[in-house]
Amino acid sequence: MKRLNKLEKGLIFILLFLSVVLGIGMGIVIAFFDDTTDISSLEDFRPEIPSKIYDRNGELISELFTVKRELVNFEDLPENLVIETLPIIGRAHINAWGARQSGDRIDSNQEFFGQGLANLAAGLFSGYPCSGSFTRSAVAQQVGGRTRLTGLITGVTVLLGMLLFAPYARYIPRAAIAGVLLVIAWTM
Repeated sequence: MKRLNKLEKGLIFILLFLSVVLGIGMGIVIAFFDDTTDISSLEDFRPEIPSKIYDRNGELISELFTVKRELVNFEDLPENLVIETLPIIGRAHINAWGARQSGDRIDSNQEFFGQGLANLAAGLFSGYPCSGSFTRSAVAQQVGGRTRLTGLITGVTVLLGMLLFAPYARYIPRAAIAGVLLVIAWTM
């Protein structure tokens, strides 16, 4: 993996900063000058699914749906479904990144199935929804970890670190932890 020099890092930072500032500025300008009085009509918008299929001559081949379907409100979804969807999507992105770095192929179906089984097992034992960690995956990739043993060693090391150093962690200022996290993120 190619390391960026200081000039390239500076240019990336400047471009990111400018894109955020310009994006916010354009949003403010559009909101100020654009007429948004008709936006309330979107509440009543219900998309229709095509219910009839015709051939090239215009003859009816089949009817798919005869009932108009209503949209499901976000509030009506089960909490567990919402809580579980985000980690699965996040894990898919982590896997895609790891596959690009190592040149491997990822079977997303197997990955989602494994995540679902792990979360089902966690639910049976009053556990929390589980997911992957991008930072752990990136660090493991950088140090050359290639097998599942890397995750096991990482887990045992974190557990020992928590048991041994947890009483002293309260003396570390949060700003120092934030700085460490920023440096780690910058070097990835």
